[in-house]
Amino acid sequence: MKYLEQARGFARRVQAAPLTQRTQSFIEHWSKEIVVAVALAIVAALALEWYAEERSKRILDANLRATVVVMAKSGDEESQGSGFFISKDGLLATNYHVIKGAKVDQIVAQLPATRAIYRAKQIVGADQKRDVALVQFDARDTPYVPLGDSSTIESGQRVIAIGAPLGLESTVSDGIVSNPSRQMGGLTFIQFTAPISPGSSGGGLFEKHGTVIGITSGTLSEEETPGQNLNLAVPINVLRDTVSGKETELTTESATYYLALGGLEEGKHNFDKALAYYMKAIRLDDGNADAYLGAGGIFYEHGDYDSEVKYYEKAVELAPDDYEAVSLLGSAYEDVGNYDDAIRMYRKAIELKENDKDSMFTLAILSILTGDIEAARQILPSLMKLNAGTGKELEALIAIASTSETLKRGASKAQRG
Repeated sequence: MKYLEQARGFARRVQAAPLTQRTQSFIEHWSKEIVVAVALAIVAALALEWYAEERSKRILDANLRATVVVMAKSGDEESQGSGFFISKDGLLATNYHVIKGAKVDQIVAQLPATRAIYRAKQIVGADQKRDVALVQFDARDTPYVPLGDSSTIESGQRVIAIGAPLGLESTVSDGIVSNPSRQMGGLTFIQFTAPISPGSSGGGLFEKHGTVIGITSGTLSEEETPGQNLNLAVPINVLRDTVSGKETELTTESATYYLALGGLEEGKHNFDKALAYYMKAIRLDDGNADAYLGAGGIFYEHGDYDSEVKYYEKAVELAPDDYEAVSLLGSAYEDVGNYDDAIRMYRKAIELKENDKDSMFTLAILSILTGDIEAARQILPSLMKLNAGTGKELEALIAIASTSETLKRGASKAQRG
C-alpha cells in the first residue's frame, strides 16, 4: 500500500527531524492542525489505494468475462485452447493452431461467466506462419477486450496472462516482460514469465491498464534442458493492423471480414468508416443480412430514415425470421411515421420472441396513437406479468387515452345537438 506508507513516512520524518526553537514553537502552536493534516493525508492515501485496487479488480473482471474456452474438432481429433473477443459482435482472436483443420461449424466458444456457447460463422483471417486467427462467431453483445499497442511495451513491465490451461477456464497468472521483441525463426514475439500451460494457447496477455498486448502462444522448452517460464506471445499489433483495415496476411476478401471491421468502427462512433465497410460487405455478398442491418443502423445515425427503412427491409427479406431485423424494421417504420407497418412488424417480433416486453409496450403505444385503444388493452395483462412497472405506465396511458376519447365523443355529440 504505497500511498499509506508514504503518508506514514512523512509523519515519522516530521517527528524525528531536529527542531530549532522557532520551529518547535511553530509546531506547538499548530500541533492540532498538523495532526489533522497528517490524519487527512493518511485517509487520502487509503482512499487512493482502495480506488487503485478496485480499478484493477474491475479491469481484471472485464477481461475475464471476454476470455473464452475454444474447442475445435477436426475429424476424430478435438483440440482445446483459449481465445478472447475483440468486438461486441463476436469477433474472436486466437492462435491458428487451436482451430487448425477444423470445419467452421465445428468451432465453438464458451463464456466462463454465463456458460453461453457460441458457434463460429466464418474464419475471417488466418496466418499459419504467425499462428494467429480471427474467427467470427454467431453472437451479439459479447464482452470484449480493448486492443493495446505492443510496440510500447518494455522489459520488466508487469503483465497478466488469462486463458484456460488444461480446460481450467478463467485462469490468471502474472509475471513480467522478459523481452518485448524476441526474434525467433524470422518472427517477433513477446517473451514473458507469467506461467502458461497447454490450453492457454490463444489467451490474452494484458498490461496493467487492461489492454491486450499479445496472444499467448507457447512455451520454450527442450526435453533435456526444460526451460522455466520462457513463454511467448504474438504481439497484438499483428491484429491491430488487420482490424484497422491494413493489408496483412490475415486480410481476406470476405463479407464477414468487412462486416467485422464495420462493427469495430461503429463501436468507436466512426460512422462513415463503418458504412464504407458495410457497403463493401454487401458488394461482396448481397445476401448477407447482417451487412444490411449494419448499414441501416448507420443511416439511422445519419438521420437518413428513408435509407434506414430500405436497408432494414432488405435484411428482413433475407432473414424473415430474424427477430432483431424485424424489430429494427418496426423502429425504422416509426422513424418515417409509417405506424401501420410498424405495428405489423412489432406483432411479428412478438411472434418470434415471446415475452418481448419492449415490443409489447411499443406496439401498445402505437395502437393508442392510431386510435385502437382496445388493442392496447389486450396487451396490458401480458405486459403486467412481465414487468409490473411498465404495465402500470401503459395502464395510466390507456386511462388517459380513454378519458380523452370519451371527452371527444361528448363534444361531438354536443355539437350535433
